[in-house]
Amino acid sequence: MEQPRFIKRGCFIFSKSSIMKIIFLALIIASTLCAQTTIAVLEFEGRSISKDEALTLTDRFRNEIIKTNKYIVVERGAMKEILEEQGFQQSGCTSNECIVEVGALLGVQQMVGGSIGKIGNVYSISVRIIDIETGKIISVTDYDYEGNIGNLLKFGMRNAALQLTEKNSNEMVDLVGGIEKLKKKLVRSVGQEGTIIGNVFDKTNKSPLIGANVVLKGTAQGAATDEKGRFTILQVPSREYKIIVSYIGFQTLKKNVTVVANETITVDLELKPEIIQMETYVVTASRRRERVEDAPAAISVISKTQIRRESNTNLGDYLKGTKGIDFTQSGIDSYNMTARGFNSSFSSRLLTLTDG
Repeated sequence: MEQPRFIKRGCFIFSKSSIMKIIFLALIIASTLCAQTTIAVLEFEGRSISKDEALTLTDRFRNEIIKTNKYIVVERGAMKEILEEQGFQQSGCTSNECIVEVGALLGVQQMVGGSIGKIGNVYSISVRIIDIETGKIISVTDYDYEGNIGNLLKFGMRNAALQLTEKNSNEMVDLVGGIEKLKKKLVRSVGQEGTIIGNVFDKTNKSPLIGANVVLKGTAQGAATDEKGRFTILQVPSREYKIIVSYIGFQTLKKNVTVVANETITVDLELKPEIIQMETYVVTASRRRERVEDAPAAISVISKTQIRRESNTNLGDYLKGTKGIDFTQSGIDSYNMTARGFNSSFSSRLLTLTDG
């Protein structure tokens, strides 16, 4: 078992691992004082390239990030010392969960992980920055380089590092800018709102219109009138609006109003009645042939043959033998009929029509 190496300085004796911890702690303190983010770069996974090539390209990528002066970057030697002391192996650590675990062991704020692959003469670099506290990917970039691995080392790794860090910086700027815009919007809105109240009437008789729709054009704000034709719209930002009032059977009304902060605006709106013109519809119908036995009611038919054969002087004579009909004759041309309890003389529910 390898014995720990000690370095003597004056009257103090430090192990090498203790010195690395002190250096790393100094980096953390420096990042806090300088308001920079501490970051560490995990060894890239090599695909179709050797382990040594992947390690060399990772070192160059780390150095390019240092040159940006945007981060406090943990050196590879310090990372290796701390991880070996914790019994952690870097190789094979490619998942986000594993990268976050490494970052927690190192005590950094962000970690960089990724891979370098080769297809033909094209090298593909896929790199991401992960926030250790949340475990979320905050920046990712894919960089392709066509050429030999020597030029990839000299030029490609720098371009990939700049592309990744610029994305991260732009996202942070966008976030800060969005927060500032929101703050300004909130500041403008506080104390900058008014109220609109009013009444909607029928212009012809001044009666209130119940349930009329009142909206502010271009907004989602509006109201409906109550039983007295009144409406109220609250928390309206101060500026000029166009009120649109609509009601079935009346012409739509539009009116401009100006809302002043912390004030109540009153508007009376009168709508003109409007004739609703509809399309012309033509309904036609015709009798259909139906058999007597299929009819939903009792039907008795007296054929023209029977009429010619009997030669009666009035209609009642032909109906004497019809089921459901009671016939009473009081004179030559005077008679009464009762059909199923309804008498033609005393009830208007029985109507007798004689044609000819």
